[in-house]
Amino acid sequence: MSQPAPVVPSVPAIAARHGSVVAHLAGCRTKAACPHAGSPEWLTCAEAAVARRGDWRAAAYDFEAPIPRNRDDRASPVRHAVHGTIWGYRRGCRHPELCPNRYRDRPTCSDVRRRYSQEYRRRRSSGDGTAIVHGTSNGYLLGCRGHDCPRDVGGASCREARAEYRRERSEGARPFVAADEVLRLVRALCDTGLSTRELARRTGTGRTTLAELLAGRRTRVTREVAERLGTLVPGSWDRAEEDEV
Repeated sequence: MSQPAPVVPSVPAIAARHGSVVAHLAGCRTKAACPHAGSPEWLTCAEAAVARRGDWRAAAYDFEAPIPRNRDDRASPVRHAVHGTIWGYRRGCRHPELCPNRYRDRPTCSDVRRRYSQEYRRRRSSGDGTAIVHGTSNGYLLGCRGHDCPRDVGGASCREARAEYRRERSEGARPFVAADEVLRLVRALCDTGLSTRELARRTGTGRTTLAELLAGRRTRVTREVAERLGTLVPGSWDRAEEDEV
């Protein structure tokens, strides 16, 4: 769990607290200007801010406490829960029989992951967040996997659309387009003030896809993605296709 942000007091109140993270946040940012500069006993405020992020001994001190250069090895480290969290699942604890929490009468990492996924799908299905576009492979990934899917205008369910997507990928028949024109479109939309998060929300495109486009790590995208992005600028994708012709 992340630690709470410290309350930054006024500058006069930190006169006797140099060498602490709070003093660094309050404005003591340079080593040379800190009263502890050259001190064999105490860190400067800038050194304390860096040390607290990378040294568990320094992290054991309070935000307002000056941090000594020779820290006590016996100080208690700040430990973060691993097992029984999604973080633990991502780190590799994916078998319920092997998770230590199983023998502590606590939820295992896989239990927490399963509950999170169920709650996520429930919220998406109820309309919380980006609306699910039914009859699409993306709708399947967002949790619409049952036979009660409302389906698209053509009668295809999300489950059927996902199966068709996999078939096309396996056969190499998935329609792709070059990323150059789509990249120019994404950059133009970002220049208007839209963030990648907002673009993803409005079009149902994955934020990873947008980030890889902007970073130049994608050389092609599906025509479906290109058309969804083109809906934000009416006629933009039509013009792009005319230019290609």
